[in-house]
Amino acid sequence: MVLSLRAATPSRSLGFQAAIGLRAAPQAPRALLHNLTTPASIEGAPQTKSALPFAAGGLFAVRALAVGRRRSRAVRQIFGLRAASGVAAPAKPLRLLLLDPLSRELLERLASLGAEVQCRGGGETVVEALLRVRPQAVVVRSSLLQVEELEQAASGCLELQLVMRAGAGVDNIAVEALGSRGVVVANAEGANAVAVAELTMAHLLNLDRRLSDQVESLRRGEWRRLEFAGALGLYGRTLAVLGVGHIGREVIKRARAFGMEVRAWSRSLTVEEATALGVLRCSSAEEAARGAHALSVHLPLAPSTQGLVGQKLLRELRPGALVVNMSRGGVVDEAALVAAVAERGLRAGLDVFAHEPGASASTFDDEAIRSSAGIFCTHHTGARTEQAAEAVENAVLAAVSALLDGRRIPGKIV
Repeated sequence: MVLSLRAATPSRSLGFQAAIGLRAAPQAPRALLHNLTTPASIEGAPQTKSALPFAAGGLFAVRALAVGRRRSRAVRQIFGLRAASGVAAPAKPLRLLLLDPLSRELLERLASLGAEVQCRGGGETVVEALLRVRPQAVVVRSSLLQVEELEQAASGCLELQLVMRAGAGVDNIAVEALGSRGVVVANAEGANAVAVAELTMAHLLNLDRRLSDQVESLRRGEWRRLEFAGALGLYGRTLAVLGVGHIGREVIKRARAFGMEVRAWSRSLTVEEATALGVLRCSSAEEAARGAHALSVHLPLAPSTQGLVGQKLLRELRPGALVVNMSRGGVVDEAALVAAVAERGLRAGLDVFAHEPGASASTFDDEAIRSSAGIFCTHHTGARTEQAAEAVENAVLAAVSALLDGRRIPGKIV
């Protein structure tokens, strides 16, 4: 299989093309889904450090020029491709638009399936990209694809059949609006669960053992061993887990391995499931939090969960409790959290925020969060591991493969 990589502006005025001989790689890719900075190794192509395919000055399109009409046996073995029904297979090559930077390996593997992959340029809006490409499928990570974008780009979405979220949460996508238009919306459900659970445990350990404080103290040349010797310890302590989806379940596994007593609340959690997980099922979020040493939040953002972790719930925790939010910023009332940290000695670890900086931002302006000595933040990197990236990429490939074959899309939401 030969892939053609061509650079073009939104008006396709650039005629640069470079043929490269690449083979579809069935093995899991090793590049992360973000910050891909490896220069292109393409004969005749400019050698820059711009992230591919979102290079400055143009956008890149990858098109598969398949030798023959059959896919490689390796790709078929990976996805178990077979004749199926339920989804009308689009005409090949499938026009696929990437709205966010993804790895070069993924582009090559998508092309090997029979997709003509085009990418949004650095200065191109989502609406402009939709109108230019007129895609049959869209893959989105963090860009907004809401009703406003869909209405402005209506003429570019007439053939749209699939919107695939390269991740778990879909609050950046107008799911209902797309579903009402007959567009399938799917996500990489569970693909990043292990990575997020790992960072959750890291936050719990940091909050309890004051690792960040200890590091900063030593960097200042201080020796305050006695002050930092009063950690609670996780063994035998009570952890309240709100949300028992893929991530919540992975957190429960790890917390129990640490010897913690776990309570859990979720609207869908049954007694049988709680028993199998080895947790105490609670009838409300407040009941789960009551007297707990730590709270871990893994709920989707919805009208029913907006501000759920607020003043009332935080008061149920014991003084000095640990709070970790790895879900969405809006689930936690941040003003109430700041107050609880100041008044009751709570310590909090946040990887998400109600008002997060944009993808191109370089500053974090939430002064209330930044100035709280008891709140420790990370850059919304819970899902950003190589292992998670590989799992997400495989989910994207499986969804596109199913669309091409007319099979049911895995991870389908609507």
